[in-house]
Amino acid sequence: MLLLATGAAAETQPRAQLECLGRVRRDMGQCMQKARDACRMDFEARLPDCFPGSPCPTDCLQVEKACLAEPMSDRDGCRLACQADQKVGLKGCKVAAEPAACRRSVRIKGSKCKTHCARMVEPALQGCKATFDDCIRGCASAPE
Repeated sequence: MLLLATGAAAETQPRAQLECLGRVRRDMGQCMQKARDACRMDFEARLPDCFPGSPCPTDCLQVEKACLAEPMSDRDGCRLACQADQKVGLKGCKVAAEPAACRRSVRIKGSKCKTHCARMVEPALQGCKATFDDCIRGCASAPE
């Protein structure tokens, strides 16, 4: 037997599916972030073991954290602004002549904005990575 959804029921089903999809994607992103954080904490905990008795690797980690603080804060602030703009844009799509096209356009603009945020701070992040690498190499070449 074939049942066709009509009216409000037809609109509710895709909305529920899209909301579920949004939750699943968000959960995956959170899971991936937790994994990255766990790996980073493991790295930071185990790095000093490579240089027994030396404070050098811990000092390098502290310098790296200080170096990353400003560019990461700048990136996060930029992304928040992108998200706020996207939220406003999506609300405006509710009254647009073509809501689906409007939403697509707003999401593309939001994605480009977030990409800009990442690219904006990439040189500073690479500088921090280079400084950390130089510092760790210095630990390796330091007399025991």
